[in-house]
Amino acid sequence: MSLPSPGTAPGAEPRRAMAAVAVLLGVLSLGLHTTLAWQLDRLGAFEKKDVLFDADVKTRLQAISAGRHLGVKHPNLMAYFTPPITLAARSLATVCPGCGTEAELQRVLGKLVVPVASAIKTTLVFVLFRRLGFSSLQATTATLLSLVSFSTLVFGSIPESYGLTALAMAGAYAFAAASDGEFTWRRMILWIAIGVFATGITLTNISFVALLLWAASREQRLIAGGIRAAAIATVVLALTGASAYVLDLALVRHEQAVDGMSLRSVLRDRVLTPIQGQAVTHETGDPGRKLRHFPTAVANAFAPPRVGTTFFGLPGRERFGLSLEQSPSIFGLGDPLGLSVVVLIVAGAMCSLAAPHARRIAIASIGLVAMGWLMSVWGSETQLFSQHWHLPAVVLIAGVMTVPRYGALTTAILAALTLALAVNNLMIVRGMLAVLSAPPT
Repeated sequence: MSLPSPGTAPGAEPRRAMAAVAVLLGVLSLGLHTTLAWQLDRLGAFEKKDVLFDADVKTRLQAISAGRHLGVKHPNLMAYFTPPITLAARSLATVCPGCGTEAELQRVLGKLVVPVASAIKTTLVFVLFRRLGFSSLQATTATLLSLVSFSTLVFGSIPESYGLTALAMAGAYAFAAASDGEFTWRRMILWIAIGVFATGITLTNISFVALLLWAASREQRLIAGGIRAAAIATVVLALTGASAYVLDLALVRHEQAVDGMSLRSVLRDRVLTPIQGQAVTHETGDPGRKLRHFPTAVANAFAPPRVGTTFFGLPGRERFGLSLEQSPSIFGLGDPLGLSVVVLIVAGAMCSLAAPHARRIAIASIGLVAMGWLMSVWGSETQLFSQHWHLPAVVLIAGVMTVPRYGALTTAILAALTLALAVNNLMIVRGMLAVLSAPPT
């Protein structure tokens, strides 16, 4: 099998067939993520903080479905989802009174948000690889590699911001790959829309918006593309701030009208208190160790050898959480599967940098992985932010399939790796669910 010429449109193959493959992958993703989400919720993981690799699932679910404001780091996470979920739950409760109370239906719909987002993301990842010039088989292989990775399985199933960030990033990647060099007003408006959505979920997402916008600029002069990306990123941040203010004010006034509370009380409880709460110092652990541990964390995002547990909290009131911080280093040969993943990332990056048509996307992907390395010092679990650099790592791995005359061989290697990851992660997830069903004491 040979790789299609770079930049060619996928019209050489029937568009309906390609659309069918994309939809099929999305349906597969939806089934996997919804099933895992329901299993985790059944075991009470969505009602606890920091159990799933330091993720605050309980708070994020309240933000998505029950109107809890999360402050400046996630300025519009609540505003994007709570109003439509509330409206849908209210309609369902009216049409089907036996389906549950409005609050119960809001929670159910809130649990579905990230699995649905992950399904859309999966279709976008397939579109991305088709636009990068890969054949349908190669694009399917790379998409499945992303889908069965441990980070995607977990953070694409739980009600957190990371699965939504992954959706925004996949959309930005797919749009960047479709760039033909002409930067029209329509393209600029679409980039701003992607950016406002992404930064509304998490403010630091402006980094991947700016890098992928630069990769899509296609100017011969790098500085010109950088200036344009910086200017649009500034507009995105300004619009995100303005939209957050307007949406907050509208929702706060609505709550004031419904509950009869004073405007000052609602502003304090819904907006000011969460922002002030983010000014506290956060635990970072040993930054040097976490930076050295990052290559192992990258491998664990694809397939950890095992999932450990950790205990935190005050003496006598300790709680347990799942952790990957004690995973064996890939450099100690204790994780051959993880080592092979990292080797393929490096090899794929070198292949992509050698191909002129893929160079800018590869540079942006390397930049995003590097930013993930710097962000790894934040929090107690490096894996918590893995969705910020997992797709860039998949894009780099796919670069091995661009090697001339060896496309069939490298595709077969990635297919075998995908199968190995799927089997490994099936066993890991089963073990994880077993630990959650019988927590250690």
